[in-house]
Amino acid sequence: MNKSVAFIIANKNFRDEELFVTRDVLIRHDVNTAIIALSPEVAVGTKGGSVNVDFTLDQLHKNLSHYDAIVFVGGSGSSIYFNNNTAHDIAKQAYAAGKTVAAICIAPVTLENAGILTGKRVTSYPSEKEKFTSSIYTNADLEIDGKIITANGPQSSEKFGNAILKSLL
Repeated sequence: MNKSVAFIIANKNFRDEELFVTRDVLIRHDVNTAIIALSPEVAVGTKGGSVNVDFTLDQLHKNLSHYDAIVFVGGSGSSIYFNNNTAHDIAKQAYAAGKTVAAICIAPVTLENAGILTGKRVTSYPSEKEKFTSSIYTNADLEIDGKIITANGPQSSEKFGNAILKSLL
C-alpha cells in the first residue's frame, strides 16, 4: 500500500500503546509512518517507551500534502496541542483536503478546538467529554464520522489502527 500517515505526539508523556499499537497495525499493511513532535529530540511515552522524531510540527505543516492521514496521539502530554495554532491549522487543512484526521484519548480536544468537529460524532477519554461543545460526544470506544476517526483511550488502540487502515483503502 503506497500510503503515508503522520503521527503527531508529545515529546514527553504520549501514551505508548496509542502510538505503538496503532502504528504497528499500519506498518503490518505496508503503510509508511512518520513521527511528528514539537522538537526533534527523542520522544518518551508515559510508560517509558521512546521513539525517534522524524519531523517537527512546523516541517509537517509545510509538507502536509505528503500524507494521507494525520493522527493525533493521546497521553497527558498531548494537551500541548489543545491550543496550538499550527496543530489546528494542520487539522483544518488535512480535513479540507479530504484526508483522514484521527485522534485518540484526550487528543480529540485538539480537533474540537481546531473547529473541525462541528456536528460530528466523537469520542475521547471520558475526562474530556465536557470540552466537546460543537460535536456529539458518544463515549464509545471508537467513532468514525466521515474522514474523522476518534477513540477513547489505549484499550482501543488496535480498533483505532484498523479504522485508520480501512480509511486509507
